[in-house]
Amino acid sequence: MRRIGLALALGGTTSARAQTPDLVATLSARLGINREQAAGGAGAIFRLAEQRLSPAEFSIITGSLPGIGRLLDVAPAVAAQGGGLEDLVLPFSLLGMPSPLIPPFVELVLDFARANGSGPAAGLLRRTLRAP
Repeated sequence: MRRIGLALALGGTTSARAQTPDLVATLSARLGINREQAAGGAGAIFRLAEQRLSPAEFSIITGSLPGIGRLLDVAPAVAAQGGGLEDLVLPFSLLGMPSPLIPPFVELVLDFARANGSGPAAGLLRRTLRAP
């Protein structure tokens, strides 16, 4: 089932689907990871933001960055416990990615949000992830 969700996250021709493959391709190319890891890691970041933000705040992100739902579908489970980026260690491990990859991964997602979404969406992501 996860692979079916990944196919949905990576495929399609509508503009809502066009943004997330660009993010997945960027993460994969820049970090030397496969597309499944890129989609799952991005989904884990958005899942963590969804858990930490109010529904109204998270809707700002989803409204600015169409296609996030597809990434959420392929994300491993995330438990927002300690705050900061340490809550991403387990999901990244489940995807076969080491924890030192988390900070540059998050920065690329934030760059993508700034370039393709909106300042408020990127600011909410940065705040909720407590990224510098």
